[in-house]
Amino acid sequence: DGKRFVDYSSGHSGDSITFIQALKHLSFPEAIEYLAKELNLPLEYEHGQDTETARKEREHVLNLRTVLNDAHNLYKHALKDMEGGTPALEELKLRDYGKEVVIEYGIGYAPGGQFLYDHFKEKNQLAYAMELGLVGDKYDKYWNRLIYPIYDKSGQLTGFAGRDVSGKK
Repeated sequence: DGKRFVDYSSGHSGDSITFIQALKHLSFPEAIEYLAKELNLPLEYEHGQDTETARKEREHVLNLRTVLNDAHNLYKHALKDMEGGTPALEELKLRDYGKEVVIEYGIGYAPGGQFLYDHFKEKNQLAYAMELGLVGDKYDKYWNRLIYPIYDKSGQLTGFAGRDVSGKK
């Protein structure tokens, strides 16, 4: 039927909700809320689950996830845009991580400075980036690091690990 998707490269398939779950790394309820918000449809909750406090908490968590995924995309693009011979690319080469491995595992690069800081300040999301520990008062927390995403059991991005490639001990 025409209401299912198939990703032949990964073997994943499903309906529109499964697609949003995979694309945005959301749980089933979060995917429903995301779609409802995107389509401007009201949701009705059972047993008083739609209290103002619960709604604000869900929105806060969704904003944190959005910032985390945005940071991950920025890190991946920073690695992709690097010129050959840099310490980060040399480290990947030393570990025999080819382009396929970098893409499959979502490896990125954190240049440091105000790379994320400026981005999230411009998007008015600095408070979320600070809460996630991505940035401090004026600078990024990760400097000259290969970035490895960390996922929970449901496949949602929960944070990052970094490997120093500055060459300093």
